[in-house]
Amino acid sequence: MVTAIRHGDQSDAVERLQAALVALGFDLPRFGVDGQAGGETFDAINEYCRRHGLPAVERVIAPTLAGVVEAFADLVADRAGPPELPDWIHDYTGQHRDRMGPPRGWASVTGITLHQTATAFSSSTEPAADVRRALDRVAKIRAHFVMLRNGQAAWNIPLARVAYHAQRVLNAADVGIEIDGWYSGIDGDPKTFWKPRSRPNRKPMDPTVSQIENGRSLIRWIVETVAANGGEVRHIHAHRQTHRGKPSDPGELIWSSLGVWARHTLGLDYALDDGGEIVPHKRDRRGGVWSTAGPGRPIPTEWDPDQPTGYRSK
Repeated sequence: MVTAIRHGDQSDAVERLQAALVALGFDLPRFGVDGQAGGETFDAINEYCRRHGLPAVERVIAPTLAGVVEAFADLVADRAGPPELPDWIHDYTGQHRDRMGPPRGWASVTGITLHQTATAFSSSTEPAADVRRALDRVAKIRAHFVMLRNGQAAWNIPLARVAYHAQRVLNAADVGIEIDGWYSGIDGDPKTFWKPRSRPNRKPMDPTVSQIENGRSLIRWIVETVAANGGEVRHIHAHRQTHRGKPSDPGELIWSSLGVWARHTLGLDYALDDGGEIVPHKRDRRGGVWSTAGPGRPIPTEWDPDQPTGYRSK
């Protein structure tokens, strides 16, 4: 029987609610499922309310709210498990654990950020041994996934752990995907193509058919895997949205093939949950800014005609 739960209550009803919250990804890191309705339990229920557009609670959790949470947890538990891992995704999540951030609840995973590597770790026609070497190399990159030119992908960091790939706004909430290769900000516009001084003759690449096809499959796999664990991916992002110095990341061709596709096919949007203003993350001894990402840039019209703002490179 579902009953009202008051701050300080200790009962089986509290334990059931706590277990349901944990099953949905709302962590109770200090006390866990202990049957005691303290501040940690109320913080978790209020995070649940915030995520679902419900009013916050103070001292009493109504029976209807507790019942909804428990029913939702039962529904998630009864769902089919996460989708099968495709054979072109190679699991490196047990390696390079020093490059991983802290754990996060599944409810915290709300978006996907697309990147370009701006270098090339692979080609589209490498023999199997070279592909394995390339995968071993990109497995050290601090992004959840890196997709090679032939469509093979390294899975580096578990989805329920933070990766440091896109500044403070997106690190905590997003899954990072790096697309191997170097690409123009705007296709055909050399002014929007970054190249190192040591490679003045470098020409921009096009994403391969395998990268586009498997990239779409990877985005769908992430969305379905997060949903199977009680979360909800709502957003698709470009790295440029949180880093002023990355205007061509990931570039028009990648975004129009993957980002716009995700918006139209999966209903993901480009919104930033926390606004998009990045505070300086390192300071010198006098308190001055040593390095900063600066505010990001919106998705430009050239990448998606439905967007109101044009491309800016400086």
